[in-house]
Amino acid sequence: MRPANVFAIRAIASGADTASELARTLTVSKQAAAQTITVLRERGYVARAVDPNDARRKRLQVTDHGFKGEMRLARRSCNVECETGRRSRRAVRVVVVGAAAVATVCAGLASALVLAPILGVAGAVTVALAGVALVGLALLQRAASAPATRLDQRFKRDFDDIAIGMMFLTPQLRVVRVNDALCALLGRDAPQLVGRSILDFTHPDDVKRSVEWSESRFAGTVEAPLVKRWIRPDGSVVDVAVISVLVEPDGAEPYFFSQLQDVTEQRRAEREKGVIADLGRRALECSDVVALMGEAMHLVREILGTATCITTRRLASGEVRIVAAERGGLDPAIPPGRTSQTAFTLELGESVVSNDLPGETRFAAPPTVLKNGLHRSVSVPVPERSGARHVILTHACASTRPLGLEDARFLEAVAHVIGGALDRAATEEELRRRALEDPLTGLANRALLASQLETELRHARRLGDRVCVLVLDLDRFKVVNDTLGRTAGDMLLRMVAARLTACVREEDLVARPGGDEFTVVCTRTATDHAIAEVAQRLVGAVVEPFEIDGREVFVSASVGVAVSEQGREAPEELLRDADAAMYRAKELGGGRLKPSMSRCATNCWSG
Repeated sequence: MRPANVFAIRAIASGADTASELARTLTVSKQAAAQTITVLRERGYVARAVDPNDARRKRLQVTDHGFKGEMRLARRSCNVECETGRRSRRAVRVVVVGAAAVATVCAGLASALVLAPILGVAGAVTVALAGVALVGLALLQRAASAPATRLDQRFKRDFDDIAIGMMFLTPQLRVVRVNDALCALLGRDAPQLVGRSILDFTHPDDVKRSVEWSESRFAGTVEAPLVKRWIRPDGSVVDVAVISVLVEPDGAEPYFFSQLQDVTEQRRAEREKGVIADLGRRALECSDVVALMGEAMHLVREILGTATCITTRRLASGEVRIVAAERGGLDPAIPPGRTSQTAFTLELGESVVSNDLPGETRFAAPPTVLKNGLHRSVSVPVPERSGARHVILTHACASTRPLGLEDARFLEAVAHVIGGALDRAATEEELRRRALEDPLTGLANRALLASQLETELRHARRLGDRVCVLVLDLDRFKVVNDTLGRTAGDMLLRMVAARLTACVREEDLVARPGGDEFTVVCTRTATDHAIAEVAQRLVGAVVEPFEIDGREVFVSASVGVAVSEQGREAPEELLRDADAAMYRAKELGGGRLKPSMSRCATNCWSG
C-alpha cells in the first residue's frame, strides 16, 4: 500500500481541478483523513469531516470554486464515490458538449453527402465518423488541459510564495527544486542547493539517521516527521522538522516532496528545560559544589554555543577569581581603576548582556578575552542567602549570533540551581561547624577531638609514626572569672586559644573539650625532645600577660603529656593518661608540664 499522505502531491501532479477529478487520483488510508483535510485547505479547498465515527471509512466534504461534493474514502481502496451537491457547472458543460456534438454530427453528415459520389456510401460514412471522433477528442483534450494548466500555475505560485520551506528530492536524496523559504532557512541560494545531496548540508551526527529515515519512508513504513540538524554556510546549526511524502506518478520515477520548518527555538527551549531539570537533580545528589559548577559550565556552552563559560567570585578585597571554568587560559584580571563585568553584575544585581565588548563603556573586559576575539558576553549573579558573591559569565566570538535576553534567562535558571547548591552546602557546613567546633573559641570540640585522634592513631599504626597528646589546664582561671566576670573569662579563653594555635603546626589539632581545658594533638613527632619543646612553647605562651578591658591579667597552665608509640593505644587511653599527668602537674604547684610516666621517657622533661 502506498504511503498514506500521497494524496496531496498526486492531486497536484495530476492536474486535478474538481473534487471528482481529485478523487480519482487519491491513494489514501483511513489514517490520512486528518492530513487530507489540512492539505486540501492549504490548496484552497473547503474540506471538513462529515462522519468521523465511521469505523471503516472517513467521509470528507469538499468545496472548491462553486463545486460541492462528498468524498467517501475507504480504508484500503482508492475508489471514491462523489455525489455533487450543485448541478450548475455540470449543466453548463452538458450544454457546451451537446452543442459541440450537434455541430460535429452536422459537419459529418455534410461531409458524407459531399464525398458519397466519390467514395461511395460506405467510405463517406467512415470519413464522417472519423471526423466526429477527432473533433470530440479535441474537445475532451481541451476540457482536460484547462484545469490542469490553472492548477499548475496555482501550485507554482503557492510553492514559491509559501512561508514553509519546500523541496523536491530524487530517491537518491538529490535536490530537484526548492522554494525561497527553504533557501532562507538553509542560508543558501537555489543554485547552491539544486543538484546536490541533502546529506551535504546535514549535521554529521544526523547523516546516518537521515538515510535510514528516507529508506523507511520510501518503503512506506514510517510516517512520523524527522527532526534533524542542518549546517548553514556560516557554521551555525539549525534544527529542522522534515515532513516528506513519496510521490509515485504513473510511468515516471518516484520522488519525495518535503516540507521543512525551523524548530531551532523550540528544540533549544526543550533542551534548556531538560538541562535545568537534570542539573537540579544532580545538585540534590552532589556534595561537591565546585564539581557541579564545572558541569553546569559545560552544559551552558553546549546549549548556547558559546566559546567559554566560567563562574567567578569576588573576594572581600575586591579581587576576582575563577571558581569553575569550562575553558581554561582566561585571566579575569582587568586594568587598574576599571570595573570588571563580575563587579558590575553584582552591583547591578541582574543579568548583563553585551555584544560589543571592545566598545563597552560600563565595564572593562579582560585583555585575554579580547585577544581571543570574544566580543559577546552574558553574565548573571548567582543568588545566595548570604548575598550574591558569584557570577556566571559566558563569552562568544564576534562571528556568532548576538546574545540576548533568552540566553540571559537560561543563565539565570542555571544560576538559581547553583545558588541553591551553595546555600545547601553553607547550611551543611554551618551544621558541621556547630556539631564539631567549640562555639566560643572556634576550636575543635570533644567530638571532633575524639574522631581526629582516632584517625591519627590509625595512620600511625600503618606508617609506624608517633602521636602525642598534650592536655593543658589554666591555673587560677576561677579567680579571673570571679573577680572580672564571665565576659572577661570568655575573652581570656579566646585569647588563649589564639596563642595555642600559633604555637603548633598547621597539621596539628588544638581543641577545647570544655571549661578552661585545652588539648593539643601533634602527629609525626620523631623524638621526646621535639614533644618537650612543643609543651614548653605552650606553657610559655600562656605565661605572657593578657590585656582585658585595659587590665593586665596573668595566668599559668599545667600541661600533661602522653605519647603513643606506633598508634597501638585507643584514643580514650591516651587522653586519660595525658589528663592524669596534667593533674599531677597541678598538684606540684601548676605552671609546669608533666609527662605520663608510662608513656614518656623522663630524662628529657623538666619543670
